[in-house]
Amino acid sequence: MVNENNKPYIGITGITCTDDVEVIKKALGDSYGMYGVLVSRNTLKNGKPHRGRYPSISSLKDIFRVMPENALRAVHYNSEHADYLSKDVKEIVQLTDCLCNCIQLNIEYPPLDQVIKIKNENNDLKIIFQLGKNSMKGNAHKKVSLKMAPYIPYIDYILIDASQGAGVELKILDTFEFAKPLKNLKTLTFAGGLDGTSLYKFISLVEDFCAGVDAEGKLMNNDDTLDHEKIRSYVRAAKTIKGFKQEVKSCETESDDSLRLFIEGK
Repeated sequence: MVNENNKPYIGITGITCTDDVEVIKKALGDSYGMYGVLVSRNTLKNGKPHRGRYPSISSLKDIFRVMPENALRAVHYNSEHADYLSKDVKEIVQLTDCLCNCIQLNIEYPPLDQVIKIKNENNDLKIIFQLGKNSMKGNAHKKVSLKMAPYIPYIDYILIDASQGAGVELKILDTFEFAKPLKNLKTLTFAGGLDGTSLYKFISLVEDFCAGVDAEGKLMNNDDTLDHEKIRSYVRAAKTIKGFKQEVKSCETESDDSLRLFIEGK
C-alpha cells in the first residue's frame, strides 16, 4: 500500500561525510531519496566511529545540514538495549539539530511501548521498521502480518532486508512470499545486495509491490565507505523503476500477474 505521505524512496545507506550527501543529491535529482546514516548505541555513547561506515557522532549535525529538505533524512539505529530506545532516539534527533526526520529501527521486533513512545514524542518523525534475516527464517511469512499488526499504527515504512548491510542479494521467491502479507499494510522497501548491476534483476519484484529500494553493502569501497561511482550507477538503475519514472499512484492498480509469471518462468 502506498500512502501519498510515505511514498517509495531510493535509499543510500552508509553516509559518513558531506561529500557523500552532495554526490547522492546530484545523482537523485528530483527523485525521492532516503539518506541513511548508521548509528549504533556504541557510537552514540562513545562518540567515536565504530568502523568505516559509522561516522563520529560529532559529525552528524554537519552531515544532516546539507541533506535536502524534501527527503528522508534518516538515522539507521541499532542497539542491544532496546528498553532505552525512545531516550536514544530523542538524543539522536537533538544531535542532528532536529534535522533528522526519519529513524530506521534495526532491532528485531523492538518493544512496542518504545515504538509508541517514539511516535508520540516525535509525531513528524517517520519510522522505518526493519524486518531482517532473523525475522524471515523458516515459515515466518505465515505469521509476519500478525506479528506486525500492533506496530502498524505507529510506523511508516517496512523494510524487508535479509542482508542487513552485508551485500548478500535478496532471493526473489522468498522475498515475494514474505512480502505478500505486508503489501496492503505499509509502503514496503526492499534491500539486499543491490547495486547498479544487480538491481535490474529485481525490478519486477519492486514494481509489483510499488516498493522502494535501499542499498548499502554493495556500494562500499574496500575501506568500508561509500564509493561515489557505485552510488551513481545504482541510482541510474533505480530511476528505471516504474514508480520513480512517473507518479507512484500509477502502479497501485497493477496486479500480481507480471511478477507471478516471472517467478513461474512463463
